[in-house]
Amino acid sequence: MGFSGPFFVIYRLTRFQSALSLALPQHIRQAIEGHCEASNVYLVEVRLRGSAKRPIVEVFVDSETGVSLDTCSGISSFVGALLDSDRDFPSSYRLDVSSPGIDRPLTQAWQFRKNVGRLLRIRLLEDEEFKGRLLEVRDSMLLLERGKQGKSRKSDEALKIEIPLTSIQSALVEIEF
Repeated sequence: MGFSGPFFVIYRLTRFQSALSLALPQHIRQAIEGHCEASNVYLVEVRLRGSAKRPIVEVFVDSETGVSLDTCSGISSFVGALLDSDRDFPSSYRLDVSSPGIDRPLTQAWQFRKNVGRLLRIRLLEDEEFKGRLLEVRDSMLLLERGKQGKSRKSDEALKIEIPLTSIQSALVEIEF
């Protein structure tokens, strides 16, 4: 005793539901970018997730000197007012504004400058992966110090290497204890 007829599901996407799977509308993102620039912080990422009826808007901001709670609060107030005034955006949403956190990938030269002295895990475009201490960032090059590279090297020898930013697939700060 099974169902023998055709089975159809009809699902209507609203304008916002189809946009939700992609990103925030461009005019909202541009307004957030402008406000961040005026606040002397970088807009690292704006992420939209959750459901169409109650989306979650995540705004990640940072600067070379860090981000204060007051800065995040000011950006949150601006973005909240912006979303509330947009008639196409759902009235019920959650807004999170924060710094990206140490587990986020480094992608821009200023992020590398901020982390000089820290241990990084780097994957190159050629899929080579290694750890090294970031010594310096100049122009579009990183200077890293890698530890012992095999049995033939003395344990206290380190290898300094230069890496162009354009050859990096991903870079993460390694937490040291």
